[in-house]
Amino acid sequence: MRDRLPLILSVTALVVAVLGSTPLGRAAADALPVPLAKRAYLADTAKNSIRLNNIRANKTPTAGMLLPLDTTGKFPASVGAIGPKGDKGDKGDKGSKGDTGAPGSPGLSDYVVVTGNYVTSTTSVISAGVTCPAGTKPLGGGGGTQFPGAGVTLRNSFPTPTGWLVVADAKNPAGGWNYHAYAACAKVAS
Repeated sequence: MRDRLPLILSVTALVVAVLGSTPLGRAAADALPVPLAKRAYLADTAKNSIRLNNIRANKTPTAGMLLPLDTTGKFPASVGAIGPKGDKGDKGDKGSKGDTGAPGSPGLSDYVVVTGNYVTSTTSVISAGVTCPAGTKPLGGGGGTQFPGAGVTLRNSFPTPTGWLVVADAKNPAGGWNYHAYAACAKVAS
């Protein structure tokens, strides 16, 4: 029996340490001799559980101690008001011109949006185009009308070798309507 006592006390201390403040752990702690029960209680609220990297916490602002946030996620009013917004900083350096493409790919320059003249009609279909400036290529484009009440629908919009072309139709062309094309053009480095 005497050989089993250290084993029984070790198992009981382990149960107290693992189960801590649960009813089973409290019962085990009450069954232990007082010095062992005090040590087991320390396992319940481990000495380092009240510290974070050896910095203690306090609910009131104290030098060298952590201060928890309140229920709204802000520091308590006892910390003090937030100061006024500071002065605007100095203007930064001018940035680079920008990426002209990945190595080996063509870069872009002289980017311009060109708008064509309106084409007017009393028939249901209009084709309108625009030409990019010499030395540039179309990157994208589209079209538009000044008469949305005519029931205008854009049917086709596509690039040409020198610009952009759109084809539109109108449900109510009798009163007259118009459409024009526009294109985004740029020089493409080779």
